[in-house]
Amino acid sequence: MKTLLSKMINPHVDDEDFQQGLIEFRNTPRANGLSPNQIVFGHNLRSTVPTHHSAFQSKWQEVSDKLDQATDISQKVEDHYNKTARNLPILRVKQRVRLQNPETKRWDRIGEIVEVGARRNYRVKVPSGRTLWRNRRFIRVYMDPSENESKSEELVDTESKPGIIKTGNKPK
Repeated sequence: MKTLLSKMINPHVDDEDFQQGLIEFRNTPRANGLSPNQIVFGHNLRSTVPTHHSAFQSKWQEVSDKLDQATDISQKVEDHYNKTARNLPILRVKQRVRLQNPETKRWDRIGEIVEVGARRNYRVKVPSGRTLWRNRRFIRVYMDPSENESKSEELVDTESKPGIIKTGNKPK
């Protein structure tokens, strides 16, 4: 109120400028999103600010509330997803990778990274000589079959005592 009076040329409570400023002050939403007029009357009062006559109808407040609610829900969904989401490691040039076939969704292509693009994109050269741009989501590090065999030689026996490592193949 003091700020309102200080901005007036002739500060007087009975002045028309003060009355208009008071209406605008009461129409201004507070921290809870509602203005004092909305709390008391259920809607804002008409003022000198140009607005369409239908802007004061309650249906627009309901629409606004629904949009706020939808925004809150989408934020909760995003937060829930991001709790367990992790970034994939960055790949290097000359690294061998597997590519997902976009039609069959199988990881049946093998290629080599030749260029690292912006925003998780990689240019991959396949054995036929073609180069493809692929997002990191559709690229996995290629493990040679010889590497997989050496890792499978050391098996952990979970049925007997924990912590004992068996070497060799699983019994059939």
